[in-house]
Amino acid sequence: MNLLLKRLSLVFSVILLLAVLLQPMPSAAEEGSSSSNDTFRKAYITSYSTGVVDVIDLDTLTVEMGKIKVGNEPNSAGFNPNRTQIFVTNRADGTVSIIDPSTDTVIKTIQVGYQPHGVAFTEDGSKAYVANFASNSVTVIDTVTLEVIKTIAVSQFPVAMAVIENHIFLTTRSGVDVIDTTTDTLVANFLEGTDLYGISVNPDKTKLFIANRDIGGVTVVNAADYTTETTISTGSGTHAVEVSPDGTLAYAVNSYSGTLSVIDTSSYTVSNTIPVGSFPYVVGISSDGKSVYTINYGSNDMSVIDTETNTVINTISLSPGPFMVGTFMVPTAVAISNPEPTLSSNADLANITISDGTWDQPFDKDLTEYHVTVGNEISSITLSTEVEDETATVTINGMQVENSQSSQPIELTVGSDNVILISVTAEDGTIKTYTILVTRTASSNTNLSNITLNNGTLDPAFHPEITSYTVQVGNEVDSITLSAEVEDETATIQINGKSILAGEESDAITLQAGSTTEITITVTAEDNTTKVYTILVTRAASEVIDDGDEENEIPVTDDEDGNNNSDPSNDDKDVSDNGNDTGSQVGKELPNTSTFNYQLLIGGLLFIIFGSFILFITRKQKRVV
Repeated sequence: MNLLLKRLSLVFSVILLLAVLLQPMPSAAEEGSSSSNDTFRKAYITSYSTGVVDVIDLDTLTVEMGKIKVGNEPNSAGFNPNRTQIFVTNRADGTVSIIDPSTDTVIKTIQVGYQPHGVAFTEDGSKAYVANFASNSVTVIDTVTLEVIKTIAVSQFPVAMAVIENHIFLTTRSGVDVIDTTTDTLVANFLEGTDLYGISVNPDKTKLFIANRDIGGVTVVNAADYTTETTISTGSGTHAVEVSPDGTLAYAVNSYSGTLSVIDTSSYTVSNTIPVGSFPYVVGISSDGKSVYTINYGSNDMSVIDTETNTVINTISLSPGPFMVGTFMVPTAVAISNPEPTLSSNADLANITISDGTWDQPFDKDLTEYHVTVGNEISSITLSTEVEDETATVTINGMQVENSQSSQPIELTVGSDNVILISVTAEDGTIKTYTILVTRTASSNTNLSNITLNNGTLDPAFHPEITSYTVQVGNEVDSITLSAEVEDETATIQINGKSILAGEESDAITLQAGSTTEITITVTAEDNTTKVYTILVTRAASEVIDDGDEENEIPVTDDEDGNNNSDPSNDDKDVSDNGNDTGSQVGKELPNTSTFNYQLLIGGLLFIIFGSFILFITRKQKRVV
């Protein structure tokens, strides 16, 4: 039994996994159903039955069902003309849910009167007015602080509102109330004794179109003197009416007959009647007048009507019970008075400032490429820009930089390979790119920072600006090496024509006794500028013995041990007797010349004395014999 349950569980898991994997992928339109950036191109449809709000993108006609959770029995959605707020009235709770249309989230809930119905705003959007059906009042809300600032007593059972300048026209069961929004007081009432519901204003704001449920038609009133111009029969249970953007047509929904009446406003006659869904309670028109929308409470859907053909071209399913009064999208009059802001396309710069360098030409907003030259000592620069239109944004080499603020340091390499891109994006997305080519010049520094010798001392002492030196060395120094260091690491060195690294010891340079040897150090800068340092090295001459015979003078040098030798070529060699029969060899190192001469003199004297002594003895012996 357990095995069977395990197998059934495995099969169920596989089926569930397949169901998920095989679920249709949402279309691009569905994924971007709230892609519209303009609040006026969206519809917020309340589900009276479930307490949620469906959001429809009117450009793509895609719906996000139940996207926003609000209060109980929501029944109207009012649009602030400044496009920042949607006010949804919750009839059962006596509250208003404030929705941020940029995120479609509820940011606050405000307590108002009993059974709130329609919502309207002042033309500047600073105040909101909520009709409290069961309280016979209108709640006034500051849309900045989102606090109730006043409650106005009105006629019995207020429902919907329309705004003309500083007056609100409110439909009630007792006619139309007029509220002055500057004082927030009730100032007039007309059409007493009729059951009025929806209300609309023509684009010129000269006429009021009022849905009259009592007679099943639309009453037209002069907005200046509140006189009735005509009443047009449309159908059973006329709940709402809306005027087209050009003012030539009006569209009225007849809830009980499930139809939409098209009214010619020039003749005040019904030109067409279009079947829609069941129990349509509200109607809206697209900003271009090409589409009309009805919200059908009985069939839980929205009908989309093509105004060219006066036919339903689409039906969009909605959350259950979309019962609404007042509005679900921006009214035509509000849309006309508050057109979608024209986004700036100005991507021009007013100025560019650079921390260092010389421009090849003055700045001109219409010139997009510039050349700047900086010295070799400049290893980085910063830029700042000013835009002509403050709504534009700027990036410098991909990093966003605030207007008139300096960029991060931009490192420069030597040469003309430094490209700086300034990208300006206008409010409407227009992009303009300015290119700055920065040339950092090569170094011309040919100075040495030091010269080091293995023997001798520079005269004068080294200085980068002194290029000629002398050096004295003893006779015992037969060669010299030196090294040099540069002030600029990009410079190169040659010593007597041979390249050498800075700080590296040169090859030994042979010095002739009693002669002066010239050594040249050539420094080549990065820009090929050269400088030559000259060092004259003098090696002391050999010492000479003066015997009175200039032709037989014997040069004297010092051997490695400091001993003087008359002939350096005989160092470490045996002295022979040049082929005498004896064949004897001295086999000694040639003595020091001065010592040898002294010994020769003493030897000669001794030889004479010894010879004289022998001669004396010999003569004495002969005498004795």
